[in-house]
This record gives sequence, structure tokens and C-alpha cells, in this order.
Amino acid sequence: MLSVEKLEAEAERRRDRADYVERLLRGLGTPSLAGWSFTGEIRDAGVGSTALAEPPRCACGHPIRWLYIIQHPERGQTQLGSECINRLADMPHADEALVEALRQAVQRTEAQLREAEAAVRRAEREREVQDLAAQWAAICARALAEYERRAPTRSAPHALWLAVKSRRHRLPRVAPRYKRPADYIRWYRAQILAWREALGEA
Repeated sequence: MLSVEKLEAEAERRRDRADYVERLLRGLGTPSLAGWSFTGEIRDAGVGSTALAEPPRCACGHPIRWLYIIQHPERGQTQLGSECINRLADMPHADEALVEALRQAVQRTEAQLREAEAAVRRAEREREVQDLAAQWAAICARALAEYERRAPTRSAPHALWLAVKSRRHRLPRVAPRYKRPADYIRWYRAQILAWREALGEA
């Protein structure tokens, strides 16, 4: 990048930082962060709250979902959003204790969100495993019933005979034990497809 471009980029960053500081201080109604403290309260306005006609807003003005409540002995309470908290170091004479307390709160909230999202994914995989297990059990039973129906007349398709009776190619009737849902999902999908092929449905 040319030196002129670097200077222009730095000037843009400075303007953005100055604009942010001005907006936040205007919202706080104080000349600095002095006197403000974190109450420890965090409010969740809910999914989609930032798209509401009147969304909750950070003191700097932008819509937020997560409200980190701060208070001042004269100005009362207001809230900050996580993006704003991550920029508090830009504030002149920023209170290090306040900034650190808010950043730690944001980190805890984000960690809890990641764990909640992981729990949702785990639950979804467990439901998928249960659904596939039910499908597998049903197609096994149907294939065995179809073989028994055709066995007396020896009219069962060769693929079905292999799946039901062949020592080398017989499909398993009991699912293996796995630790990971992903392994169950792969196994059930493969077995369902194999039974469908044996029935001539694939």
C-alpha cells in the first residue's frame, strides 16, 4: 500500500474512532467513562430483537440484542452492546476495571451461546439417529417379511436372499455400538440403502 493510501486509511480510522467516541459520550451524557460501573446484569432482548421497529439500543445508538447494564450515580442506568464494549479502549481515560469487567461478561455470554448452540446441534443429531434407527428397523422388518412371504415359492429376488440368508452378504440385524452420533448416522444410512437395494427399491 502506498504511503498516501496508508495515511488516508489511518485518517479514516481516526475519524471513525472520533465519531464513535462522540456518539457514545452523547448517549451516556457524561464527558468520559468516569463514574460508570458495570452492574453485572445482562439482558437478552431475544432473537430478532434488532430487527424490531423499536429495537433496544446501545448507548452509542446501534441496535443490540444483548444488553450489558451500566450505571452512574447521577445519570442512572443505560446499556452497552458487545460491539461497543470491544471498542471501549478507544475511549479517552477509559476505566480499565470497567472495560475488563465488561469484556469478561461478553466472553462469558459468548461462551454460553456457543455451548447452547452445541447442545442444540447435539440434540438434532440425536433426533436424527433415533429417526434413522426407526427407519432401519422398519425396513429390516419389511424385508424379512417379504422374504418369508416369497420363500415357500422360492421367488425371492437374489439380492433379497443374499441380504437375509447369505453367510457372506447377510445384512446385520443388530446395530453396532458407537460413541459418536455421526458414526451411527453413517451406519444407519448405509444399511437403509442396502436394504432398499435388496428390496429392489433403490
